[in-house]
Amino acid sequence: MKDTTSMSKQNFNEKLIALLKTNPDFTDESDELLPAAVKDHAWKLDHNLIRLLLSDPQIKSTFFDKIDGHWVFNHNTFIDYISAKNFLANSYTQFRNKIGLNIAENFFLNWYVNAETTYEAIEDFKAIDDLEAQKHCLVELLDKNQLYVNLSEIEDADFAVSAEDKALNKMFYGE
Repeated sequence: MKDTTSMSKQNFNEKLIALLKTNPDFTDESDELLPAAVKDHAWKLDHNLIRLLLSDPQIKSTFFDKIDGHWVFNHNTFIDYISAKNFLANSYTQFRNKIGLNIAENFFLNWYVNAETTYEAIEDFKAIDDLEAQKHCLVELLDKNQLYVNLSEIEDADFAVSAEDKALNKMFYGE
């Protein structure tokens, strides 16, 4: 980040969150920030989001570059910043990030998701009061074919296929 050194990162985060929450498109019914909605507007270079970010000098200097007298929105920097694990400190986000890190390190995700229903599903997920039920729901998002690895990728260390399974597959396929 460019200009966040004069203010602690936590204070900058709080300032940015408070600013983003002034736009009702970025919050749910309980006034919680919806990072996915903010990212969606950033990817679309939404004029209202850009105006909002330009309204604060420190936020402007962090996420915009001045080129020949014009401020240019650096949406990649902005999206990377709000996607960071520590941007939102509420327990739901911390849990999701913890699970996400575990998933990213150990599993392959199924990305075949209908993007139109994602925002609707967020509220349904938050309505689940039981943490174990939430965990079960997240595990359901994992690719159900985790046990299948293409023969051409069987030597890839990311899949961690045992020597015994490699030998069995090579025998089966006559390799």
